[in-house]
Amino acid sequence: MALTGAYRLIATSHAPESRLLRLLAILDEAVFRSAAGEFLAVEHALPGLTVSNQEILLATRLKTSAYSFEAPLTAGAVLGGAPVADVKALSSIGRAMGTAYQLVDDVLGVFGDPEQTGKSAQSDLREGKRTMLISLAEHGPYGPKLREILDRAALEGLSDDDAHTAKDLLERCGARAGVERMAEQAAQRAKGLLEDSELPATLVEQLTETTDEIVRRTQ
Repeated sequence: MALTGAYRLIATSHAPESRLLRLLAILDEAVFRSAAGEFLAVEHALPGLTVSNQEILLATRLKTSAYSFEAPLTAGAVLGGAPVADVKALSSIGRAMGTAYQLVDDVLGVFGDPEQTGKSAQSDLREGKRTMLISLAEHGPYGPKLREILDRAALEGLSDDDAHTAKDLLERCGARAGVERMAEQAAQRAKGLLEDSELPATLVEQLTETTDEIVRRTQ
């Protein structure tokens, strides 16, 4: 319903035709990228499939960045009549912000406080999601043990003991620290692009603050 409503908002925006067509192109691209990212995420969770960290990162970027950061920022720029260079800059900035957001989300999906995140801290493990957190661990020394737990969870459900063991393995192998570091790097990339851009100073300040909040968030 929200997706249908988004197209309706554009159609009834009374924007000049040239801008309206650009807005539709932005939304079309966001829908395509998000669908591709979700498809990849489902495919990556298939049993026995070998997936590289780069493939996981691509799915992460596609399924979150496009609709949550890139499209809103570039659509706002187009509606405001911003120069093409600014629209392109905001696209790259939004991509980096969205990547940081999803990486933090992956960590919170396992180690977050359910009362703050609003979801179970075992759901990602129970569903066998192949997030960057899981991917880093699978390529490390505790990979076989973790995969054994996740495969068992897919067949029998995730026990509290297995959930505790899985979290311990993710900590000990450095996967959690690795993903947190990647999120920080993506945030730094976004802030670097903001500093190098010619965007209005107020916008740069606001997006820099938002980027910092992304990596600090607990929900």
